[in-house]
Amino acid sequence: MIERIVVRGYRLFQDFEMVPTTGLNIVVGGNEAGKSTLLEAISLGLTGRVDGCWAEEQINPYWFNQQLVANYFAELAAGNFPKAPEILIELFLSPANPDIRILRGVYNSCTEDVPGPRTLVGALRWRSNSVKNESNIRLVTKCKHCQSTSA
Repeated sequence: MIERIVVRGYRLFQDFEMVPTTGLNIVVGGNEAGKSTLLEAISLGLTGRVDGCWAEEQINPYWFNQQLVANYFAELAAGNFPKAPEILIELFLSPANPDIRILRGVYNSCTEDVPGPRTLVGALRWRSNSVKNESNIRLVTKCKHCQSTSA
């Protein structure tokens, strides 16, 4: 069972956390409130897929929270070098199931030793040594569990 859901920077969720109750949970809200986005984030966190395709094949700028992106570009325009926006999805699972012990670890936003996948999607920015203020942005997905990165 999922005991806690953390979604940061994904679509309309700038900083969202939910602790579902044991048993049945019903998510209710108006149009564009984030019900489908929450289900999509859970699916992305569990499977690495969106709409049946690998996230790295479907990634697009609309996944990132628009306010975080606007703040990022405003900081760049002001001459600052802010951290690029990223998406974080963490699913904290119940440790009662012995089959998921392999997913245990402290690489989560709470640094708790609990099982669960952590999905981080972000942009790598690097500066050229030869040209001042040159930056390149490349989107990547990183799986903290297996430590693999794909571009």
